[in-house]
Amino acid sequence: MKVYVIEHIIGAIAVNEKGEPVAYKPAPKNLDDAVEEVLKFERGEMPYIIKQLAEELKNKEGIEKVIVEDENTAKFFNSEGFDVELAPGNPIAVSVRSNVGELAVKLGFASSTEEYEKFMREAGIELTRRKLRRAAEKRDQLAIQAIRAVDDIDKTVNLFAARLREWYSLHFPELDELVREHEDYIRIVAELGHRENVTKENLVKLGFSEGKAEKIAEAARKSIGADLSDFDIKPIQTLASIALELYKLRGELTEYIAAVMKEVAPNITALVGPLL
Repeated sequence: MKVYVIEHIIGAIAVNEKGEPVAYKPAPKNLDDAVEEVLKFERGEMPYIIKQLAEELKNKEGIEKVIVEDENTAKFFNSEGFDVELAPGNPIAVSVRSNVGELAVKLGFASSTEEYEKFMREAGIELTRRKLRRAAEKRDQLAIQAIRAVDDIDKTVNLFAARLREWYSLHFPELDELVREHEDYIRIVAELGHRENVTKENLVKLGFSEGKAEKIAEAARKSIGADLSDFDIKPIQTLASIALELYKLRGELTEYIAAVMKEVAPNITALVGPLL
C-alpha cells in the first residue's frame, strides 16, 4: 500500500491511494501553538506531529511506500526506514487539501466546517502577523548596521579632517581658522588644491557667500604658508577627495535609514528621527 503524507495546519495526515485517512496526528488547537508548528515547518524543522505520524505508520502493516511533498519530510521518513517518494503537488495531496474542511470535521479537529473556517481565518491572520514581525525584525537589524556605519564614518571623517587641517596648513595655515566646518574645509582642499586657486570666484562656485569667499580669498593671497609642488599637493587632495566621498556615503546611508525606520517603526521615527 502506498501512503500519502499531507502536512496541514490541522495536523499530519496519512491517506491511502483513495484519499482515505489511515493515520492522523492533530496539530495543537491552540492558535499560537498551531501557527508556531507551521513556522517551524517552513524553517525546515520537523514538527513533532510528523514524528508521531511516522511512529504510528511503523506499526501499520502493508505500507510499501510513503509519498511526501517536502524534501525535508522525505529525508526524515527515509531516516526512519521508509521507502520514500518525493512528489510535490501530487493529485492525492491536492484532492485532500481541496476537501480539508470536511476532513477536519471527520477527523475531529473541528466540530463543523464553520468552526474549521473560523480557525483558518484566525490562523491566517496570526501567521501573516508573525511573518511581518519577523521581516520587520530583520529590517531593524539592517537599519542598526547602517546606523553603526554612519557612526564609523563620522569617526573616520573627523580623523581625516584633523589630519587634513594639519597637513594643508603647511600650505595655507590661515584657512584653518576661517573655515571651521570640516566638510567645507575638505571641499576647498579637494576641489581647489593650491591656494592660488582659492579665489573668490571659485569659492562662490563651491557655495560660499560672496562675503565669506572674499575673506578667504584675501587670506590666500596674503598667506604665509609654504609653496607646494603639484607632486606634494596631490596626496593631500586625494585624501580630501576620499573624505568627501565618505560624506556622500553618509548622506546616502542616512536616507536609507530614514526609509527603513519609517517602514518598520513609523511612530518612533516621527518622534525622534531615524538615527537613534
